[in-house]
Amino acid sequence: MKAYHFNSAGEGLRLVELDDLAAGPGQVVIDVKAAGLCHSDLHILKGPGGAWASKRPIILGHEIAGTVRQVGSGVSNVALGDRVAIALVSHPLSEMDPRTAPGLGCDGGYAEQAVFPADFLVKIPPRVSLEQAAVATDSISTAYHAVVTEAGIVSGMRVAIIGLGGLGLSGARIAVLRGATVYGVDIDINSFDAARQQGVTECFTSIADVPRPIDVVVDFAGVGTTTAEAALAVRLGGRVVVVGLGAELATINTVDLVTRNVRLQGSLGSSRDELAQVLGLIADGSLVPVLEEVPFDALTEALDRLDTGTVSGRLFTRPSH
Repeated sequence: MKAYHFNSAGEGLRLVELDDLAAGPGQVVIDVKAAGLCHSDLHILKGPGGAWASKRPIILGHEIAGTVRQVGSGVSNVALGDRVAIALVSHPLSEMDPRTAPGLGCDGGYAEQAVFPADFLVKIPPRVSLEQAAVATDSISTAYHAVVTEAGIVSGMRVAIIGLGGLGLSGARIAVLRGATVYGVDIDINSFDAARQQGVTECFTSIADVPRPIDVVVDFAGVGTTTAEAALAVRLGGRVVVVGLGAELATINTVDLVTRNVRLQGSLGSSRDELAQVLGLIADGSLVPVLEEVPFDALTEALDRLDTGTVSGRLFTRPSH
C-alpha cells in the first residue's frame, strides 16, 4: 500500500510503499476512502507539535473514513464493507490513550489502509458521504464539543466566533443551530461570505467592533492576541473558550479577568457520542461541510497551501480508490 511517512521536520513527508495491513484481535483494517487535512499536522511537520507524534516513523492524518476491509477476532460491532469513521476519543478524559490516537500514537490516515481498535469505529449514516464523515471526526466534532459542551451555547445567547476557517465555520453553524445570534471575526474578509451562508449575522475584522453584549467568545484562532482581546470583549461573567493553537502564549490581563468574573477555558477534541450527533446533523442536512478535494499524490503541496491560511472550508484527499 502507499502511505506517507513522517520521521522528522527536516525530512518532511515521504511517500513510501508498505505491506498490506492485517487485523489483530479486536482490530479492524479499513480502506481509507477519505482523509481530512488538518492544521494539527502542520504543528507536527513545521511547528512545536513534533513531540506530539510519539511513534517514528509515523503515518500522519487523523480525520479518517473508509470501508471495512478486514475484521479481527472478537469484533462484532462492524462487518466487512461497512462505511465507518474513526472517532478521536478525547472525552471523557479518563479514556484518552495517546497510544491509540491516529497520526500521533499510532499510524493514521495518510495511507491506503489503516488499522484501529474496533471500539473507535462509528458507522456512517446512509445520507453522509465518506468525505463528510472524515472531516466530521475532528474539525466538526471538535467545534461541536467547544460550542455545545464547553461554551454551553443555547438559544438567545450572543456569540462571537474568532477565526472563520474550517473549524470556525463549523462552530459558527453549530452555534446558529443552537439558536444563538452569531458574529464572525477574522482578518481575512474573504471568509465573510461563507460565514454569512452558515447563518452568521455579521462579520468583522476585529472583535472590538462586534456589537455588545457578548455572552460567549469561542476562539478558533488562538494566536494569543485574539484570546486576550476576547477576555476583554466578553460581558461581565461571560465565557471565553479557546480551541485554536495559533500561538503557544497569550498575555491576559488578570485584573480584568478576575474583576469582571470572566471564565477562560480550553477545549480539546470530542467524544464518540458527539461524533455520532454531528453525523446526524450532516445526515438531516443541518450541517453541510464546505469541502475541497486534493490529489493524494499532491498531499505535501496541499498541506503547504493549508499553512498559508488561505483555505476556506476543509481539504480532504482520497488515499484508496
